[in-house]
Amino acid sequence: MNRKAAARSLDRIETQIAQLEAARRSQEIAAFGAECSDERRRERYFALGDETLRRELIARERALHEQRRQRCQVAVEYRNTIVTGTRAKLADLQSDAPTSAWRRGLWWDLLTVFWVLVGAGWLAAQLPGALAGVVAALVCGGWIARRRAPARLAAIQAGETLLRSAESDLQDALREAQQLPPEALFTAAEEAAGAP
Repeated sequence: MNRKAAARSLDRIETQIAQLEAARRSQEIAAFGAECSDERRRERYFALGDETLRRELIARERALHEQRRQRCQVAVEYRNTIVTGTRAKLADLQSDAPTSAWRRGLWWDLLTVFWVLVGAGWLAAQLPGALAGVVAALVCGGWIARRRAPARLAAIQAGETLLRSAESDLQDALREAQQLPPEALFTAAEEAAGAP
């Protein structure tokens, strides 16, 4: 799953969780006069006299657990794509290889300046103008390359900060996934029967 798809999926799951929690809250308030705490939910649901409402509440609680489990999986996947992408971009910025994106961008800028100055020199004075354009392009090229170095270093520092933040977010998502109980509060049999 790519980053955008994971983000859309995460948003969709968050919306579903919010809707399920709101519906559960309103049913609990209607049934018990107040929202149930997580510790007392099981006890309160089984003490409920209305079997149909009990089944609905149990089904909703199981659906909430499943949505939370999916949210944890998608959140870990989403954070992992961010970490992977950030590492790749940072490695490209730190690389001095001629194929790195920042170096290709520099070469395109230098070639553009070269052709503009040589072309303008040719139009102005033919061969002597073109030679003057080459000299001017060499001077400008050195200036452009020197101006790019601090921007590259700043981008590397920003990338390292972003990578640390993304790795921290990934660790938080992993921790949240580990803290989620492996089983729902109610079993499928309890949901079907409406009783323990």
